[in-house]
Amino acid sequence: MADEQFYERIVKEELSKFEINITTLGYDYIVEGIILALENQTLLKDLQNGLYETLAKKNNQPCNYNIKWAVEKCIKATIRYTNSNITKPYFHVETTEKITPKLFISMIVYNLKDRMEQEMDA
Repeated sequence: MADEQFYERIVKEELSKFEINITTLGYDYIVEGIILALENQTLLKDLQNGLYETLAKKNNQPCNYNIKWAVEKCIKATIRYTNSNITKPYFHVETTEKITPKLFISMIVYNLKDRMEQEMDA
């Protein structure tokens, strides 16, 4: 339980760097998805059949399309409203159009893995 709260706290702190609408279902799925990916990075290899499928089962959704749609919509809005001076260096891209849901989630997981290791070493 403490691990889950720790994961949730650091994921939400990381996401607060962006202009993300925290009142949407997509945001909840993104937070949940990042936590799942921190625990099992193989879910990121195939978002459709890995992460979205796992999220659908966890949230009692009959299929993963609702999850996928909510996540994609939230990420698109986040990229649109977040200053490109924040998104370009964070995601290592030249244009914000190149930030896919897979890149968005994978990069946050990668950065959080580093941060968690640093916090554990401290």
